[in-house]
Amino acid sequence: VSKNKHEGIHLYCANRNEVRNNEVIDNDLSGIAVMPWSACSCITEDNIIEENNVTHNGYGPIPGSYYDGILLIKTRRNNVTNNFVNDNKDVGIRLAEATQNKVEGNNVTKNGLSGVIFETTSQNNALLRNNITFNQQGGVAIVNSEYATVLENNIEENQAGDGIFITTTPQTANKLNILIE
Repeated sequence: VSKNKHEGIHLYCANRNEVRNNEVIDNDLSGIAVMPWSACSCITEDNIIEENNVTHNGYGPIPGSYYDGILLIKTRRNNVTNNFVNDNKDVGIRLAEATQNKVEGNNVTKNGLSGVIFETTSQNNALLRNNITFNQQGGVAIVNSEYATVLENNIEENQAGDGIFITTTPQTANKLNILIE
């Protein structure tokens, strides 16, 4: 799945699908996007994104979009496992407004910003046993999100940021409960 003018693979209001064993390379926007269009209020849930090579996406000419390897927005109960996410323009794996998703066993390396970001009121997501290395910003950022679990990850040699960066706003400060081991 390569050289498309938008996302390589886009699950739009799609539930209970498997995206497995794909080469997702050189797409103009994100490699794999699980999200609604901006005017839609649907939640995409119960999908499996597994064993994909998601490399060099997001270098297209469309301004104001996401340029991530794997992008989940307004999603619930999805599994992102055992993917190779490399050299994407922005974030390797980004979750926004996402709940109860599991990101496990991925190799996330050499992306233009952070390796993994949980943001925008994401809740109850787990980051388990990933290898997150050599990204241009930090390894992991958890921003305005709640109840995240970060467990048994290898996070090293990220270039310009923290290994794990956690920040909050007054709206989420009393709810923040993050387990890091």
